[in-house]
Amino acid sequence: MQNHSSPNMNATNTNNLFLSLSLSAIGGIQLGLATNEVFGVPLSPLAWFCLVPLFFSLKKAESALHFFLHTYVFSALFLSLVLTAFVLHSFSGGFLLITIGALVFSIPFWAVYLFKSKFGFRKSLFLLPLIWPLFDWFIIERMLAIPILSINVNQAALPWLIQYIDITGYTGISFWLIALNIFIFCMLDDGIELRKINPTTLFAFSGKRFAILFSVFFLPPMLYNLYVKSTLPSSFGDEIRVSVVQSGYPSYETEDFFEIGFMQLITVSDSLIAAGATDLIVWPEGGIPTDFKDSKEIKNYLFQKVLEWETPLLTGTFDSESLHQIPSLQQYLGRDYKVYNSAIMITPQLAWMALEENMDISRLRVYRKQNLMHFTERVPLSETFPVLSNLIVDLGGETHISEGSGPTSLRFSTKNQSIIDVSPIICWDLLFTSSSSNSTASEVQFIAALTNESPLGDTFTTTAHEMKSFTRLRSIESRRSIAKSSTTGYSFFTDPFGNVYGKLPWYSVGFSTENITLTTHASLYSRFPQAFPYLCLFGLILFFFTQNKNPKTEPKFKKRKKSTPK
Repeated sequence: MQNHSSPNMNATNTNNLFLSLSLSAIGGIQLGLATNEVFGVPLSPLAWFCLVPLFFSLKKAESALHFFLHTYVFSALFLSLVLTAFVLHSFSGGFLLITIGALVFSIPFWAVYLFKSKFGFRKSLFLLPLIWPLFDWFIIERMLAIPILSINVNQAALPWLIQYIDITGYTGISFWLIALNIFIFCMLDDGIELRKINPTTLFAFSGKRFAILFSVFFLPPMLYNLYVKSTLPSSFGDEIRVSVVQSGYPSYETEDFFEIGFMQLITVSDSLIAAGATDLIVWPEGGIPTDFKDSKEIKNYLFQKVLEWETPLLTGTFDSESLHQIPSLQQYLGRDYKVYNSAIMITPQLAWMALEENMDISRLRVYRKQNLMHFTERVPLSETFPVLSNLIVDLGGETHISEGSGPTSLRFSTKNQSIIDVSPIICWDLLFTSSSSNSTASEVQFIAALTNESPLGDTFTTTAHEMKSFTRLRSIESRRSIAKSSTTGYSFFTDPFGNVYGKLPWYSVGFSTENITLTTHASLYSRFPQAFPYLCLFGLILFFFTQNKNPKTEPKFKKRKKSTPK
């Protein structure tokens, strides 16, 4: 005998699917909003329970298709809010990034489905906090190199809660955030079951669970925050004065950049020198949008200005390298050279020797950007398959940039003749912990971040908020002050605890001069950046070795008999 589903049953199933997908969508919107601010107030707490609606949907999803739909809707809506500016600038490029990114972001959730039939939904869910740090560290940062898909960056707006990442690194936030969401889900799920069985004890149950939640998830980070702020300053060194310059002019407008943008940087720098002494001037990424060493007119002009200012200048520029043996990509592009997004330090001493003693600066120490933005600066695998280079999204300026290597620190002298080592990182470098951990495990005393948020326009500040958040994470992980100079904002400073100060408004023209703390203290994370992901991997292995043969976990309230009042 054949079973035929009635139209009413099909309609009910469709309505149930729609409602559960709506729950997943609400969670994705929450996570997307968590990366933003409203009137300067961060929406980060939305991330504390953004996964709860998704977990309720996944609990009822029996088929692989439904499981996939829920996670994909959640991920796509999250990324749509975060990457809106990309879509507005290039709809096809932004749409492709969201479409593919949502698939990648769903990967850890699929692991829950794979283990659900063997371990039960809830126990499989408990694996997620161990899986996600590995996903962040291996898939997102190393394998795909797109850490903008981060679930944890939203918590950077709450530095009092994340000081522990000087031990675990940013992946520790993923562990904490997902474990918190799972605890809240289990608390609500058990509460719903308890309400059906014995509602009189629901209040006491909720009170106990909230007490556990605070004691486990919030009290230890808050106590650690108090601990490091009372003990760490004793390891700090002296302070120096640093100025960051913001031109307010999009550096990708290269046709008239020298007439407007470059001279804007010069004019603002003249103003900050007139306002008072500083030990270092920091210009943004692409402050000199050409090869400085090969541009005699620009080179000599800047040397004269640095001598006039009597102050070192750290600026973004481009650096080219002539090739004797031309790789396949450069052959395809018709180039006999490689180009690098770079940063250079121009000191008064260097300027004097170059102008007065005609010193050859072809071997000038240059930092070359090590982490390139996919599909805007380079196309993955294009070195092996040059035809892929046609997929580049042109945001203006140089494209098909080569991955840099070489020095991770530059040196200058302060007004009182102290020799300072600074680690320059350029824009996308901020998203990669390797950019800061490699250098700050040595004697680098602070970090200078040179960025350019302008290609995505001034409609949405989500990208600028995220770059600010990534800066704060790198500051806490490395325990270094960061001076961040941007073309259009935000330019600001962070102290070794991730606190922001001296911030310039979005798309404004000006400078900010502040004292920054120097330190050579190496955080535990800087010395062992892979320790926490390995610890999570060990936890996963231990879990699988210790499971019994009937591990399905059910809410404990289902097995209780309804009590009869006496």
